[in-house]
Amino acid sequence: MSASPDTENPASRWKPRSAWVAGFLSFFFVGVGHVYVGRGRTGLFLMLVPPAVLLAAMWTLVALDGPLIPVVFGYFVLSVAVWLGQMVWAVRIALREGEEYCIGPWNRPAVYLGVILLSVTASMAQSLGEAQGVPPYRVSSGSMLPALEIGDHVLVVRFTERDTHPQRGDVIIFAYPEDRTKAFIKRVIGMPGDTLEIREKVVYLNGEPYRIPQEQHLDPRTLSADQNPRDFMSMVRVPEGHYFVMGDNRDHALDSRFWGFLPHEDVRGRARVIHWSLGPNGVRWDRVGMAVE
Repeated sequence: MSASPDTENPASRWKPRSAWVAGFLSFFFVGVGHVYVGRGRTGLFLMLVPPAVLLAAMWTLVALDGPLIPVVFGYFVLSVAVWLGQMVWAVRIALREGEEYCIGPWNRPAVYLGVILLSVTASMAQSLGEAQGVPPYRVSSGSMLPALEIGDHVLVVRFTERDTHPQRGDVIIFAYPEDRTKAFIKRVIGMPGDTLEIREKVVYLNGEPYRIPQEQHLDPRTLSADQNPRDFMSMVRVPEGHYFVMGDNRDHALDSRFWGFLPHEDVRGRARVIHWSLGPNGVRWDRVGMAVE
């Protein structure tokens, strides 16, 4: 029910609410359309929903293992639903009560400015959370074949206080030590304190052969240690605070065999799920939603 004019307050006056203005404000600023039609508290609440949904999605991505496409899809659907829903809601209020709307305390220019600034701040916080919490990464080389193909887009989860260090077998994103402006993706093979040696393409971890299902060797040649350390590497010990990382496509990967150990501070996060995959022939739908293993 619309408000009635206050006869004791000469500043109070009737002014219709435009559905177009309500929709325009809601389109660009979540919740501001509700402020415009006099539902200030509801508008402020709606501003907090997108960041809250993002935090819930980030927590789920960190906590769960396995295919996570339902989380990604659910976050996208819920975010769009909130955005569209609040816009339609504000428009409907304006259409229903706009002609009999009484200007109230929410309809002051200073309030509009403050609420818009708050909405922009919430949007920036959400964008920052997306950039810092679940940044996307596009695979641009074949060094991680067959686990990751060129054109795969993966979601990366940063390590938390509870989960502060990569584990052996994790696929991680990190700053390339020889050019920190570039991001590389490789698999953790050696942990701090481990010894590693490579003989005829076989990795020996702490003296024992170490093979993983994802590794592949496509080059039939075996290069000598004099040529490069790809197939033969003398025993090394991983220092504290460092990791030894390798590409799954062992014969075509620029990894720790060539540039050394990876410092912990250069690790940006762990790849969790392929959320999009675009190959030379179009979208690879069979890869969308796959967990990175």
